[in-house]
Amino acid sequence: MAKGWKDGEMKRLHFCAPKDHAALEAQTKAAVKAVENATMYLLMYNPFFAHILCNLRKRASYAIQTMGVDGKNVIYNPAFVMSMTKAQQRGVLCHETLHLAYDFFKRKKHRLHGKFNAAQDFVINYDLIKKMNMELPSFALFDEKFDGLSSEQVYTLLPDKPSQYQAQKKRGDQQGDDGGGQEGEDGEPQDGDG
Repeated sequence: MAKGWKDGEMKRLHFCAPKDHAALEAQTKAAVKAVENATMYLLMYNPFFAHILCNLRKRASYAIQTMGVDGKNVIYNPAFVMSMTKAQQRGVLCHETLHLAYDFFKRKKHRLHGKFNAAQDFVINYDLIKKMNMELPSFALFDEKFDGLSSEQVYTLLPDKPSQYQAQKKRGDQQGDDGGGQEGEDGEPQDGDG
C-alpha cells in the first residue's frame, strides 16, 4: 500500500530490519518460507492468484515498507510479512496480483501514482474482503461507499494530496489489506508499486 495514503496507523508502522545479522538472516528465511507457503496454499485453493504469483520473481527487501509489484517481481519487506497471520499473508499477495490483473500500469496513465494506487487499493480491497472473503491487515484502505466503482471513478473522489486524505474512513475491525510500494512526499513511486 502506498505510504502517505494510509491513515495515521500506517504512518506509525515501521518494519525495520533486525540489527543482529543472525536475526536478520533468520527473519528473511522465515519470510521467504512464508511467501512460498502462501503461494503453495493459493495454488491449491485459489489457482487464479497462484498462476500470476508463479510468474513473478519474489524478492525480499527491507528497502520497501510493505509489499509491492512491478510487473516482474513481488517485492516484500520480511518484517512486514512476518507481522501478519498466514491468512493476511495470502490476502496481501492476492492484493498485489490484482494490481497486475486490474492493469495498474496501463490504467494509471497521466494520473498521480500514489493517488491512483490508493484508488485501486480501495477497489481491490473491497473485492478481496467482500467478494472473496479474504483477510488483510487492519490498516488496509477500505470503504463500502466505493462498491461498484472503478479505480478511475474512485480516483476522482480522492483528494490530490495524501495529507488531505487523513480524514478518509479506515477499515475498522473488518478484514483488510496492505499491499504495496513506497512513495515519496510528492506521490511518486520509490519502490515497487502496489
